[in-house]
Amino acid sequence: MPPEHRCENGVLTETGDHPVARNLGTESVMLHHTYRGFSDHRLLTVVVAVIVTLLLFWWAPSAGADVAIDTCGQTVPAGETGYLVMDLDCARSGTEGVVLSHRSRLVLAGYVISGSGGERGDEDPRPLQGVRCAARTVCTVIGPGAIVGFSDAGVAGTRVRVRDVAIEGNARKGVAAFENIALHGVVVDGNGDLGVHAGGRLRMHDTDIAEHGQADVLEWRAPRHRPVRNHSQYREGRPG
Repeated sequence: MPPEHRCENGVLTETGDHPVARNLGTESVMLHHTYRGFSDHRLLTVVVAVIVTLLLFWWAPSAGADVAIDTCGQTVPAGETGYLVMDLDCARSGTEGVVLSHRSRLVLAGYVISGSGGERGDEDPRPLQGVRCAARTVCTVIGPGAIVGFSDAGVAGTRVRVRDVAIEGNARKGVAAFENIALHGVVVDGNGDLGVHAGGRLRMHDTDIAEHGQADVLEWRAPRHRPVRNHSQYREGRPG
């Protein structure tokens, strides 16, 4: 019997008594089904990839974003980095210099954050800090640059890291933390009563601390990552 040709669903099948024709027809059908199966799988993969990409784009947090700091009292959101773009003179603002959230960083970029010369202003008698890290957070201040002349501490928080910064002439303390402090390449000079006040562990490298009324360093060695409580040196939830 001569070979017969049949086209069905876009597939050309050749059948007949000749074994080659039968094999060609069978292989054609098999290849057709295999190709269709691969196409469906590939389409599903592309659709899933597009959906995942859109979800990541919509829901991904803005961690690591840069924030320009040009005004006293600005807050750097959690996980982001603030960059000074100018000197901050906060003597008349009645606010702290910069507030850092959890795991945020402040890069001074060679600029200075200054307060009212180490005295409390008449308009706002609250003790103000050059850089205040929000409660129960880890924060980092990176120089070069300086933090000078605030009515409380130059830098204060729960867990504080400071690198390559001059902290001078603040009324009460240079650096204060409820828990751990890490200093690298820091100059702490002439800050009222205490240079560095750590409620937990203190780590220092290539750091100079001098010229303070009561002590250059006060370290309580509290349990790691546990705030110091009910101590006379602490009041109202902040280092006193």
